Order: sequence, then C-alpha cells, then structure tokens
Amino acid sequence: MELDPYDARWNKVKILHYAISHHSSWSSHCDYVLWIDADWTVLDMNWSIAGLVSANPDAHILTSAAPVSSSDPLPLTPSNIPSDYPEMVKSVAIAAQHLLPAIPQQTLSVEDRMIVADEIEHYLERMIAIAHPDQHPAIQQMAMHHLMQEGDMAYQELNNIAVAVICFERAVDIARAISPVFGAHHLIQPLTMLANIRALNRDFASALALYEEAATYGRRQWGPWHLALAHLYYNYARACYEAQNWQRSEQLIQNVESILTVHHGDEGESTSLGFLRSKVSSLRQDMQSKH
Repeated sequence: MELDPYDARWNKVKILHYAISHHSSWSSHCDYVLWIDADWTVLDMNWSIAGLVSANPDAHILTSAAPVSSSDPLPLTPSNIPSDYPEMVKSVAIAAQHLLPAIPQQTLSVEDRMIVADEIEHYLERMIAIAHPDQHPAIQQMAMHHLMQEGDMAYQELNNIAVAVICFERAVDIARAISPVFGAHHLIQPLTMLANIRALNRDFASALALYEEAATYGRRQWGPWHLALAHLYYNYARACYEAQNWQRSEQLIQNVESILTVHHGDEGESTSLGFLRSKVSSLRQDMQSKH
C-alpha cells in the first residue's frame, strides 16, 4: 500500500480501503470499518468507550498520532467502495481548494476557478457513476454545495446571472432529491439563493414562492427567533417591496424587527446586527415614501 508521505489527510481513505479489500489485513473478518477523527466530541455524556470495549471484547480500537483533518465519519464496506474511489475523493478535495476566494497564495483568476469548478463537477459525476447506491445521497450533497458555490461565484465575481440561475436551480433540484435522507432544512440555502437571483431578474412570482418555502423550512429548523431567519425575511421583504406587495413586505419587516429586538445586545453579533438594522431601516423608509 502506497501512502502519501507529504499529506497524511488522504491516507485515511487508502488505509480503510486496504483494510476491507485485502483478505490478509487486520480487518478482513469485519463487516464494516469506521474511521472517526480523534478530535471528535461525544455529545452523549452517558456513553463510555470502556463500555463499548467490554461489550465487544473481540473488537480492535486503533489510535494514531498522525495529523489528519476533521471529516464526517467514513464507513466503508468491500461492496460499496470501488478501487479508484480513494483517488477520486482526493482529486475532488484538492480541486475544491482552488475555488476558495481570497485565500493566501491564490493565483487562479475567477475564470480559471470556473474551469476548476467544471472539473470538480466531472469528478462528482464519475463518483456517482461508480459508487454504490448507498453512497449516492452523500455525493449528491457534495454536488449541491458545489453548485451553490459555483453559482455564487458566477454572480458575485463574473456578473453572469444566467449561469448563476442554472447552478442554483440544479442545487435546488438536488436538495429536493436528498431531503428525504438528510432533512428538508437542506433546502433552505439553495431555495434562498435561487429566490435572490430570481428577484434580481424581476421574476417575482417565482422568487416569492421560493422565499416562502425557505422561510417555512427555516421556522421548522430554527424556531421563530433565529437570526438566519431575520436575514431571510429581509430578502423576502425587499422582493415583496419590489413586487409592490406592500402588505406582505410590511409584515416581513415587522418579523425582522421582532427578531432583532430579541437579539438586541447580543455579543459577537454587533456588526451583523447593525448592518441588518440599517438595511431594514432603509427599506422601511422606502416603504413610507410609497404611501
């Protein structure tokens, strides 16, 4: 087994793949193997690793001081991991690092980063094609986040609204497909991003419906007083104002103001809260000038 001597983060994938695919390995008799990083926190304080060991006297717990990055638990079985999957995971992750804006030593132009984005999409399509169906929702979730990042980059840095719309529409489609597995709250961000761009295109009928759906999932996930909901309500109110739906816009402004009142004086939120208060105040003035 050839391990990467310079970047240990990806060796976990190779180690696990080797462990479950070679009859002579230490885990050849195991039904499955699970990697959990050492810096994970167990939230159930009644859980004990000693109890786990005593209940499974034949199990092996291996520890390592090698530096690895935090990631989701990585369960692998011989039947659901193809031989080239480890290298594909590494390729996607390395390529994705070039998409991040304003990172140190960033040498790629936004046009080059869009090319890299297409490359990543190709990798993800290949991963779907070769992976076991059990792995598909997780890969689809990666594709959803990638499309949102690509769409945001197309709009914010290239002012290419058409590409942004396509990316956000595809992200929403994927979110709908995986919501039965991961939960409807995964729809909130892609719905909001698509609503924002639709409102920018003055497609208000579609935008307002998307905002309403996102707000419904947001209230279910966060409750009525979460700051993320206030930001969503503001964008929704602005779109209603532009659509000349004054009554709904006023209702949403009141919702934002109520949430801001609840969070008045919150430490660490002063800049974000102040900026949102300023935008709400400006929108209210615009509203008043129309009446």
